[in-house]
Amino acid sequence: IVFQKGGLVVFLAYLFTILKNVIYGASVFFTSSLSNSTDVLDLENVIYLGKVQYKNLINYTKHVDLLTIPFLINEITESTSPVKLFEYMATQVPILTTGMKECRKYESVIIGEDHDDYIKKIDSTIDLINDKDYLEKEMKDAKNNTWEAKSETIFNLLNENGYEKQ
Repeated sequence: IVFQKGGLVVFLAYLFTILKNVIYGASVFFTSSLSNSTDVLDLENVIYLGKVQYKNLINYTKHVDLLTIPFLINEITESTSPVKLFEYMATQVPILTTGMKECRKYESVIIGEDHDDYIKKIDSTIDLINDKDYLEKEMKDAKNNTWEAKSETIFNLLNENGYEKQ
């Protein structure tokens, strides 16, 4: 099962009819693109959940095999730090993304360098679901990117520059 958000991911549903594609989200772009292409929703391998409350996402992600962020690489995505990446890390489900700069920083993120490479890496990334070494890297990345860890980094930098934590 592939769990994905946003209108850019509909192509996976067409390419991989053997995979169950669970699509969620309610952005204006996404909902309008789906309403204009109902054939996507008619595919047997697509489940469209609509808007999912943040607190309920974990109930879905614990049943999937792959989490993906298939953003097109452009000026906007090159300066994006997708928060969902850090949320994905905490789920202990393999992550496949396109080559955004922010995603390249993490050992646990599998990068599809281009369209063909991304497609080729879907199966091998899904195979990581039971790989203990991979899951340890993913949990390490998750723990290093909590708000608490980020705050501690900021406090340490301030301390190094003469400001004291109160």
